[in-house]
Amino acid sequence: MLRKLRLMYFIKEYFKKVYLFTLLVFFIFGIFTFNCAKDKSEKKPEIKKGFVDLSNWNFEENGNFKLSGEWEFYWNHFITSEMLLKENRPQLSGYYELPNSWNNYKIDSEKIGPEGYGSYRLKVRTKDINIKNNTLCILAKASNSSFLIYADDKLVLKNGKVGKTEESSGKQRKTTMSCFDIHSEEFSIIIHTSNFNYPIGGLTSDFYLGIAESASKQHSIKLGLNLFLIGGFLLMFLYHFSIYFLRKKDKSTLYFGFFCGLVFFRQLVFDDILLTQIFPNFSWEILFRIEYFAILAILPVIAAYFKLLFSDETPNFILKITKIFFLIFSLFLIGPVILFKQLMPIYHILYIFCGYIGCSILYKAIKNKRTGSKTVLVGFSIVFITIVNDILYVNEIIHTMSLTGFGSLGFIFSQAYLLSKKYANAFEEIEELNISLADVTDELLEKGLKLKVMHAENIRLTEIKKEIEIASLVQKKILVPNEVLRKIPEFDIDVRYLPMNKEAGGDYYNIVHTKNNQFSMILADAIGHGIHAALSTMRIDMMTKQASLSTKPHERLNLMNDFIYQKKFSGDAWFSAFNCDYKSGRLHYSSAGHPMQALIKTNQNEIEFLKTEGTMVGILENSGYKSTQIKVESSDILILFSDGVYEEYNDKGKEYGEENFHKFLQRNIKIFKKAKSFDINKIIVDEIENFRGDKPSNDDITLITIKFLNNINF
Repeated sequence: MLRKLRLMYFIKEYFKKVYLFTLLVFFIFGIFTFNCAKDKSEKKPEIKKGFVDLSNWNFEENGNFKLSGEWEFYWNHFITSEMLLKENRPQLSGYYELPNSWNNYKIDSEKIGPEGYGSYRLKVRTKDINIKNNTLCILAKASNSSFLIYADDKLVLKNGKVGKTEESSGKQRKTTMSCFDIHSEEFSIIIHTSNFNYPIGGLTSDFYLGIAESASKQHSIKLGLNLFLIGGFLLMFLYHFSIYFLRKKDKSTLYFGFFCGLVFFRQLVFDDILLTQIFPNFSWEILFRIEYFAILAILPVIAAYFKLLFSDETPNFILKITKIFFLIFSLFLIGPVILFKQLMPIYHILYIFCGYIGCSILYKAIKNKRTGSKTVLVGFSIVFITIVNDILYVNEIIHTMSLTGFGSLGFIFSQAYLLSKKYANAFEEIEELNISLADVTDELLEKGLKLKVMHAENIRLTEIKKEIEIASLVQKKILVPNEVLRKIPEFDIDVRYLPMNKEAGGDYYNIVHTKNNQFSMILADAIGHGIHAALSTMRIDMMTKQASLSTKPHERLNLMNDFIYQKKFSGDAWFSAFNCDYKSGRLHYSSAGHPMQALIKTNQNEIEFLKTEGTMVGILENSGYKSTQIKVESSDILILFSDGVYEEYNDKGKEYGEENFHKFLQRNIKIFKKAKSFDINKIIVDEIENFRGDKPSNDDITLITIKFLNNINF
């Protein structure tokens, strides 16, 4: 069984490492692929001063051509090819790099700002190009600025309404594609664009030129990836909410479900906007507010999620900060879009700050060995890196691409793995508890007790306390109380039973006084502490009663050994068995792995340590326990104890020890001779507690002192 458990643990740890390594490899592979693609794109023909020569560009082999480079720029003019042929043609404002914002573009040493309108022109040479049906297509990604695209003055694409004033303009955000025929070896692409209600003006999205097959393929792949992300977010959203409604105690699934829902809505209206593919005239401002509300709400939701997972490591101030910023920026979101967008860099800084705090929280959680902290760190690191990339991307500091969707999906899958692992561990704990409780069901029924076993996905502390209380009540029923033992006239007996958790323990004793001059005792120490060990004592009680037919200690142990071995129970306790015969004045004793007990010979002022050999009960089929006898006299003192008496530690980590305990008994023989059994036990317990100090007890303690009185007829 132990070998199987070790094998299962090894397999689980192996797959955990493989999983984390796979995530890392995919992330590095993605960066490498992107860089390779970027390097490859640098080998394409370049757009310089409004002209590009595509004479040798094979669209069928090389795919679409990205129209990024230096375009002719005409500020505050909507030009046509015919206008540029006239003498009073509009003046060229300069050459402008697309895609890019015109906010910082200078005309006559002055920045033109975000609001305004203008035209871009690009001459394209297509000589000797083998183009099927002489048809090319333009693929335009969703843009925050309205635009019209003309090929040789023929309108090809339209996004929103282009105008010279705010009243005559109107925005629309969608990815579009359209094809047109070419009739000469050189043609012009002219783009009219305007912006009056967004803080970033100009064309910041990508444009591609290609044949119908490649342009349509690129459009379909992009849309397919977007659908994949949206579908993944929606499934995870429904999955986590379903788990929460099935088990509402675990609110972490609720908050993570909110996170999945927010990234779902954000992806629905971001970049290649799926919503506008279905509803082309969907309001641009509503799309904007949906996207940025999701961005605002993600921070407080993730902060609350971290607080539930790692409550000790997550500071309370991070929850307050994220909530306050969310409420403030939500109010601004109701107002003009341009004002809100200008304030967003502040929220971007908060994102980076919270990302740093999140990493520090996870570092502390890993240091404190919190369950799942390493898995969360891998997923969180991925999404944090992609968020930083997107913040730099939307603020035009770098020119990469939006990656937050993929990072969020990686983070979600890492949490799904963590959730699966959590419930798998809970299920294993429940199975182990079921096995332990099944072992003692028959004994509990025989004693007339009805125990309701609570099976839960995650065992709470209060439930465990209730089970310990029940075990304590049952244990009190099977242990002989001091009130009964003190009525035996031949002995002065006192028992101190001190469980480690103050409720139920793993020690057991049974004392029987018969009328035929026989006095028998059993002392047992079950492995472990708490409820499991307490339940083991109930099984020991049943075995003790079945073995009570024999008065010889070793025979009683042999009977219990045969019972445990045949029933295939685990040997989980050490025993000492005693029998005193009044007539012969002999004390017979036997041991099954228990420590040496003490007999104080008061007349000689000596201590006999009752040593005998024997293995734990139930280990071997024929253990062959043997009894040893010793002469006892009136006033002798028999001290029985479990190993918890001397396995105590002080605040320096030093153990009291068996040898030290023996010396203590030797020093106090004269005091014990004059004292009653109650006082003897008190002296011993005080000694142990003074040594231990403020530290809690390390083990269950059972201490039985039996003083042979003078009225015994030996």
